[in-house]
Amino acid sequence: MLGLGNRFGLLMKKLSDKHEKFCLAYVLNFNATEAYSKIYGTPAADSRKHGARLMAKDGVKTRIAQLTKKTNEKMNITREKVVQEIANIAFSHIGLVCVFDASGALTLKTAEEMGENIRALQSVSQDETHDSKGNIIKTKTRFAMHDKLKALELLSKHLGLLDGNDQTGKNTEAINKRLSENLDRIEEKLSQRGNRSR
Repeated sequence: MLGLGNRFGLLMKKLSDKHEKFCLAYVLNFNATEAYSKIYGTPAADSRKHGARLMAKDGVKTRIAQLTKKTNEKMNITREKVVQEIANIAFSHIGLVCVFDASGALTLKTAEEMGENIRALQSVSQDETHDSKGNIIKTKTRFAMHDKLKALELLSKHLGLLDGNDQTGKNTEAINKRLSENLDRIEEKLSQRGNRSR
């Protein structure tokens, strides 16, 4: 009887050169349609159908799993790190990256002041206004934070809170408490800002 290693070796030998290239292309962005189109040069409609069919093959699934594992190990990506990153976004709030000045206006904190909270930012850009001589007379900073609700949804699914199968019920109370505290802080900031503008 063949050992697991030998059986795996035989399974991998069944992949054709194009199937191997498809697997390599797939793990770049995990899009079967794009991977198939890139390797076989077919239109999107055909690539979608044939890509899905190729993904169902045991040899292809095994090879993709192997390549993905290698990538994760090389980049030190773990389940815990992914969940923690989602949690950082889920429990972020504007007070972690901004401050309200005396007039109630928002000012973005420096990277040093944000520390690890900078992970909550999706993008930052600046619009400059110049005078007739080209000198900067005004700078407006724009920023966007990652989708908090989406992160909460992903985290809730991980904890089984959305399907009625909460396997970690002990965490539910802590999550609800933290959500409530975040909402209280936001309401307090908005209230203070409103009082200043009166």
